[in-house]
Amino acid sequence: MLRTLCLTVIFLIPTLVMAQANFDSGDLQGEAFVDFQFENIDGKKVDSDIYRKGKILLMKMGNLSCPMCTSLLSKLGKLEKQYRSKSIVFLDVSFESDAAALKKHANELGSEIETLMDPQGLLASYYQIQGIPVTLIASVDVESKILFHQVGDMDEVYLKKVIDKFLAK
Repeated sequence: MLRTLCLTVIFLIPTLVMAQANFDSGDLQGEAFVDFQFENIDGKKVDSDIYRKGKILLMKMGNLSCPMCTSLLSKLGKLEKQYRSKSIVFLDVSFESDAAALKKHANELGSEIETLMDPQGLLASYYQIQGIPVTLIASVDVESKILFHQVGDMDEVYLKKVIDKFLAK
């Protein structure tokens, strides 16, 4: 019994680590950005068309139980404040349905990024996402293409470099 338990733990640990690891689940760069409509944490339906204002969209996808998602949202919340006057929109898409918990979480982090709820994981399914958090940067003008795709947490210096690269284009 003990041997079976030890083997289970040995095989389970790498699986859990890979689910949260910083790896690419498939190169989405160049893929079409899919339109969507979800409720925000205030109960209002939000259509992706509102982001089509000649800007780029940085979208983080994840959930509340993921420590790397929380870390990344905290960093993005700080960056969003720095880039407000630029041609970029930040968006958080959560695979949760508890609006009150999401509001509390955002308030604790000091994040003012709009949070949308995708409890069925429709975007994750469409993009075949296998790990979280996922960050997508997309041009949401006429082309609507994904410019950048990253699974896992990122440090602020790297995030700024990536954002600045796409704002410079």
